[in-house]
Amino acid sequence: MQKPLQKIMFEVMFVLAIFNCKSVCQEFITSPLITLPGDNLEFDVVTPTMGSRSNCITFICWINRLDSVYTVYLKELSPIAGDAIVVASDTYVKSRPQITSNTIGWQSMHDSLWQVSIRSYSSNSLNPPVIILDSLVENPHFTLSNYRIAWIQNNNLFTKSYYPNLDSPFLVDSSFCSSPTITKQDYTTNAELLYEKLIKGQKGISKAQFSSYPTPQWHYTLLPGDSARNPNYGLSGGASFEIVMDHISRIQYSIYGSNMFVTTTNQKCNYKNPNVFSYPIPISKSALTLMTPFFVAFDSDSIPGNNEIFLKTFYYSNHDLTIINVSQSLGDDIEPRVCYIFSNDTVFVAVIWKHIIFGKTDIWMAKTSYIPPTGVEDAQENVNSFKLIQNFPNPFNPTTKIEYQIPSDGTQNIVSLRVYDILGREVATLVNEQKPAGKYSLQWNASSEPSGVYFYRLVNNSYSETKKLVLLK
Repeated sequence: MQKPLQKIMFEVMFVLAIFNCKSVCQEFITSPLITLPGDNLEFDVVTPTMGSRSNCITFICWINRLDSVYTVYLKELSPIAGDAIVVASDTYVKSRPQITSNTIGWQSMHDSLWQVSIRSYSSNSLNPPVIILDSLVENPHFTLSNYRIAWIQNNNLFTKSYYPNLDSPFLVDSSFCSSPTITKQDYTTNAELLYEKLIKGQKGISKAQFSSYPTPQWHYTLLPGDSARNPNYGLSGGASFEIVMDHISRIQYSIYGSNMFVTTTNQKCNYKNPNVFSYPIPISKSALTLMTPFFVAFDSDSIPGNNEIFLKTFYYSNHDLTIINVSQSLGDDIEPRVCYIFSNDTVFVAVIWKHIIFGKTDIWMAKTSYIPPTGVEDAQENVNSFKLIQNFPNPFNPTTKIEYQIPSDGTQNIVSLRVYDILGREVATLVNEQKPAGKYSLQWNASSEPSGVYFYRLVNNSYSETKKLVLLK
């Protein structure tokens, strides 16, 4: 029996009060995105590059089920909204669509056995499909990057390269593995996976990291948090997953890839299906006020039948900023993903999710040109302290600007600024000398380095700060 509309609206207002939502900082425009007949089920979205707006094309792929036919679609979202293009269509059950900067993948069941297919694409042109996994007994839960595929088989985690050549499988982890996710922007020489792993009867999140230097090998780390699930790499390389504490789902998230995690403090409502991301925003003409706010997108099931999509904003050490409801609709809104939408001279942040109401599943979107929340700008304007500024652009190829400031505090400031790769190896020394007080700017040219996540660290006798940058070639 359906609830009266007045009661449903009262419950919506109740959950907004619980989250103490603020709408003065961002204005999100919410609208249906994919509403083809039937059910528009799982989806994936990608913004291939941030280096030049001329080639920043955002695509979405999804699976539609109409009667007994399953169809994989591809659609350009920006800079021009395109038509839905059929990637594959037949009566075989399909799931887990994956999209990278040039490849679409999906898994399907054929006579109780699973296979994984991919099609490469360029703009709106599709190459023939290729089967890269076949005749698997169990659901592979595969994940796709620019160069690799990872999947589960007999509770073991496997990976193999599919570009430029299809290689043989490699066993990454051999016991009680599930739900893998891989960074989309990997390289032939490096990759990183997060996955669930059953340890002593509890699920935890493990990280597997591949590097070809000095010899090709995988490195393994068990991340903090018991009863953990739903690992996910976010836009710009952040990582997040759920942990269950006191029967409440909380989020552990990090803007530094899979390092330095912070846990949300929610005590009444579940925070589920997290997706962490950052978005560089210039807020004044002064380069030193260029900053990168960070967000965790998630859904909450605090009201039965009325899940909502939220953003939690934060900024480095400040983890108690604004919580924003971006869906604000009846029905279930779940499983948010984030991308950039480029339109003329404006760059939007877009949150996309599954919207379920009256038995039909569609895909909705909310977008905004971001305005930083109150309190962030004030923190940036304190020039009486050391400050390391987020590089711009980020991601970059192959040069990026790094800025920092040194206060007039009467001390002798011997400053070092170094760049490290994701394994902690120093790859560049940008500054290592005594510096007078002032504001400084320099360029790092990473043309000799492979694509990947790097960290740059500013140090003096009493201060150190580290930030992340992403090289994308």
